[in-house]
Amino acid sequence: MTDDFTPPIKSRSLEQLREIIDAPENWNSKAIRLANEELYNRKVSGGLVTPNIEIKEKIVENASKATESYSVLDPFTKPKTFLYELLFVWNYNKSGYFLKARQLITIRLIIIVFVIFIWSLLRIK
Repeated sequence: MTDDFTPPIKSRSLEQLREIIDAPENWNSKAIRLANEELYNRKVSGGLVTPNIEIKEKIVENASKATESYSVLDPFTKPKTFLYELLFVWNYNKSGYFLKARQLITIRLIIIVFVIFIWSLLRIK
């Protein structure tokens, strides 16, 4: 793997390499891999270099899942997917999509209230 970074990853200090590994959201995967390899080549003690990257990547992935949401245009741009999720997907909280789960509950409640309202109007006549 080539080191195309300026300054090269191999010439960076131990502190700079740790900063790269500790902030994976600010670096691409190639830089993180090169920094990890360089720390390994320098025989840096502490076996937390590789697990630290995996933990940070999971944290970033979980954070992006938790903040993923529906757009106002989703029912119009992706109607099949939106309708499927609205009717059949009930486990978004377990999957880590907390904002989407809250939005789906709100949309379902709005639809139920709307249907009851229309039904009561039709029932009065």
